[in-house]
Order: sequence, then C-alpha cells, then structure tokens
Amino acid sequence: EGTNDIAAAVGSGVRGGVIVGFSATGPDVPAASAAVIAACKRAGAVQCTSDEVTNDRLCIVNVNAPESGVVAGGAGRTVEEARQDAFNRAAANNTPLTPGSATLAWSCP
Repeated sequence: EGTNDIAAAVGSGVRGGVIVGFSATGPDVPAASAAVIAACKRAGAVQCTSDEVTNDRLCIVNVNAPESGVVAGGAGRTVEEARQDAFNRAAANNTPLTPGSATLAWSCP
C-alpha cells in the first residue's frame, strides 16, 4: 500500500427537515466513517450516518428518495456506476429509490 492511500466516506443527516449529504476522508475506513459523521454534526444536522465508505480507489455516492426518506450508498468506477450500485442495493433491500432520487454527496479518487 502506498503512503498516499486514504479512505473516503459519504454520509447524510437531517438539517432543517431536509436530508443533506456530506463527504470526508481519513487514513483508514473507520476514521473516514467517523469524519463524515463529525462533519454532519458540525453542520448542525441530526440523525447523521456514514452511508458508504471505501479505500479501494472507487467513486462512492449516497442517493436519497425524499418521498420515502430512503438513503442508499453505492460504489463504482464512476459516479454514474456508483449511483446505479446504490439503486441496486436499495432495490435488493426492498427499499427502492425513484428515478428522480437525488445524489446527496459523492467522492472519487
């Protein structure tokens, strides 16, 4: 592993009644996850979560369906592939996203 390897995370929280997204990095997966939750809390949001985290040089996203409140994370070589992965994961969990679901946050190497 190179000395420039870092982990990235995307997360979400509720601020002013709206679900918002955040991204952060850290030296490893646990640190990146903690950093995105901390960024969410610093922004004054509640119900902060780390929705997707990677150290595999992949793009990651989190996608929100505001009608249902579902937030799903995904990973892929591009933002578009990561978004499709989030849709696939949500459907597999019986919490499907809608075509108009917004990408809240993303991170690519």
